Amino acid sequence: MIICSCKGVSDRTIHRLVRAGNITVEALGALTGAGTDCGMCVNALHTEIDALLAKEPELLARVKVGLPASLTSPVTDRSY
Repeated sequence: MIICSCKGVSDRTIHRLVRAGNITVEALGALTGAGTDCGMCVNALHTEIDALLAKEPELLARVKVGLPASLTSPVTDRSY
């Protein structure tokens, strides 16, 4: 089933990414573009995430968290 018509993102793609630890709409949007165009699929994305986590709560152990790249990248400009 297509979740995001604008970007052609299916529920299977969303499930695969959630199972890989991407459990936020923002993460899914960054990876697929879903929810980043017209926004009509944002509620469906939340529903898919919630349903999958309820069905497979062990997925929470795979959640990808961390600092943004801008905070973890080495400083290369030392002209200050």
